[in-house]
Amino acid sequence: MNFSKDTPFEEFPSAKAVPPEAKVVVSGLRALHGKHPDAFRRSCTGCRDWNAVLDFADSHRVVPAFREALRKHAANLIPAEPMRALDARFRTNAQQNLILATELLRLTKLFVEKELTVFPFKGPVLAVQAFDDLTMRQSGDLDFFVAPDEAWQAAKLLLDEGYTSDPPLHHVHFSRSHMRGRRELNFMRKWGHAEIHVELKWRAGEFHMPWSFDTSKTEHVNIAGGTVRTFSHAETFFYLCHHGSRHMWQRLSWIQDIASLLAMSGDALWRLMLRESTERGCRRNLLIASTLAQQLCGSELPEPVSKAVRRDSVALNSARKLVPWILSSDQKPLFKHYHSFHVRSRERLRDRVTIWGAWLWDTARMDRVVALKK
Repeated sequence: MNFSKDTPFEEFPSAKAVPPEAKVVVSGLRALHGKHPDAFRRSCTGCRDWNAVLDFADSHRVVPAFREALRKHAANLIPAEPMRALDARFRTNAQQNLILATELLRLTKLFVEKELTVFPFKGPVLAVQAFDDLTMRQSGDLDFFVAPDEAWQAAKLLLDEGYTSDPPLHHVHFSRSHMRGRRELNFMRKWGHAEIHVELKWRAGEFHMPWSFDTSKTEHVNIAGGTVRTFSHAETFFYLCHHGSRHMWQRLSWIQDIASLLAMSGDALWRLMLRESTERGCRRNLLIASTLAQQLCGSELPEPVSKAVRRDSVALNSARKLVPWILSSDQKPLFKHYHSFHVRSRERLRDRVTIWGAWLWDTARMDRVVALKK
């Protein structure tokens, strides 16, 4: 299977580790953004294991996007049985997203009634922000950002609504030192035979990878018949760059989110965002994310971002080195690789020094694989 020059598969010594199902899914994501649909059709024609393709798309949480690519560009090239299985996974996700959106609206209303400053973000909200379609993103939980001094009231409200916390809330001390040491609490409650998971965050980044939301930059999003106030497209984009970098971009869905948001506005906004990302120390994260979106999802980069990428060889090389790890089923980064990547992905000296300090404090985990949350 041959790909165009801007497709990353053939550039790496370890490219043979990229399984064929990964190439089918990635070529589909690229076709969805208008890049080489003929290559996608060829990959579908040559596909020998559609079950592996569907499992790969599901593990990377890009089932809706891959299904849309098939419907647009290769509907007659996938056998009937795998297509029915893909449709079933899509419907299951759509139902789950509707349940999550309904619960999000209910909880947001309760937070507002208690006069708590809580912002829903990611999850179903991001599906609407990035894709303008609640069904086009796979969401596993609900995320709420709360001011640290209101975290206790928000947590207590969730308990009153039938949620249980992990760890149990009576083991959590909401002192200033404790709030600095933790950044979130996890909650769960039953919904019929299913479960709804909620993450209540009061700090978006770890102490060695700091990130703070600008809560003055918000917008209203219409979702499932209601309206919620969340972070602006630009603020959401910055956070997604931070979040993906933290996990070394090990899911294609995070890159697909970036690809969709890259087309959100014109060059003037992107010049402003590049300046702000420099001030906030996340410019290189933005460039790495944009490069991955271009390579793996076929995204067109805004001209200011494209110029910035060409001038930052560290960002470009860091993104290229990530690709085999993202797509390989058996090659995953170790703790030492995370550390090295995090150092390279920060352009400010003080941030790199902080990350080095955290690494020296925790060298015992050097050979531990960092697994993603299921």
